Amino acid sequence: MRVAELARQRRQHETLQTRGGETWEAWWQAIAARPETKELYEERQRRFAQSSHGKQAPIFDVHVAGLRDAGFSEVATIWQNMDNRVLMAVK
Repeated sequence: MRVAELARQRRQHETLQTRGGETWEAWWQAIAARPETKELYEERQRRFAQSSHGKQAPIFDVHVAGLRDAGFSEVATIWQNMDNRVLMAVK
């Protein structure tokens, strides 16, 4: 397991312990358990069955290259938390 993933899990655990929140997985389980949203949840599961939720591909370089290929002269990270980033591009 990557260091970033371990740090994210530790931070999430500490936050949940301190603030009493719920995980993303628990939130979706609650949606699936509610009669009024169960059918919608099942449809979501069907539509995104091939998706790789929770498994991020190392595509940062692909996004930067795509922005540069699209004509953006400046591409930079304006926010980052571990391997989660927001890019800004300027033409």
